[in-house]
Amino acid sequence: MHKFWALPSESKFRDTGTDWLQNLLAQADEGTWPRILLLLWRAWHLRNDVIHQDGKARIDESVVFLQSYLVDNHLTVPAMQDLRGKAIVQAPVIRDTTAPNSPDPAWSPPPKGWVKVNTNGSFSDRDRSGGVGIIMRDRLGNCLSTSCVALMQCEDAEEVEDKAALEGIKIATNLGYTKIVLELDCSAVAKALRLREPDRSKQWNTYEEAKKNLKAFQDHMIILVKRDCNSCADSLAKHARTSGVSFLADTIPHFVRELVTKDNFSGFPS
Repeated sequence: MHKFWALPSESKFRDTGTDWLQNLLAQADEGTWPRILLLLWRAWHLRNDVIHQDGKARIDESVVFLQSYLVDNHLTVPAMQDLRGKAIVQAPVIRDTTAPNSPDPAWSPPPKGWVKVNTNGSFSDRDRSGGVGIIMRDRLGNCLSTSCVALMQCEDAEEVEDKAALEGIKIATNLGYTKIVLELDCSAVAKALRLREPDRSKQWNTYEEAKKNLKAFQDHMIILVKRDCNSCADSLAKHARTSGVSFLADTIPHFVRELVTKDNFSGFPS
């Protein structure tokens, strides 16, 4: 990463005792803070890949990913007052679209070489019907695939949401994509898919199948967002439930074209 980012020397990234990370950040300039934290976050991801998965994640791919992530998420360093009252310090901020007061939530493109898979489920208590909606897009916002799946006799909303995630993962696998960002707005599903231990919920079979399929990718991320960032998949899911129609296409259905255009308009920096 030193070839692309100004970072402290490797000798500084060592546990030298209490508050070593705080001391490292205090010695760095404000623009370096987000880079240090992102580097440590990605290093932890690689460590988990070695221990809990197949260990095939490559460092050079992480270099590309981190550069794209920094740009795509517009990391900033707003000023804040030192609690000791001695000086003005800076704190890095990473955009969190699930935060209660997060401004202007919007779909964002995946890193270069990745595909973003947005999934959502729609459920009706009245007749127990459900619908799955999936849309896949590349870094430029191009639509790669859309899908609607109508479901009958569903137990609850979580069942529909986890089936949506599984279906999205399977489609991405069948289309030959190797790196995916799975983006959804159901916290229960996101939490279950991130668990390292076997799932013990009533949807355990679907979750375990999804996690098994995720291991087939070279790399993947699971991101929880607000519904506003997942509007296309939400519209597809509602259409599947209300119409009873299922399909898989490589085009944008007419009823979500406006939403896709809105995503592309708001999801890219001007």
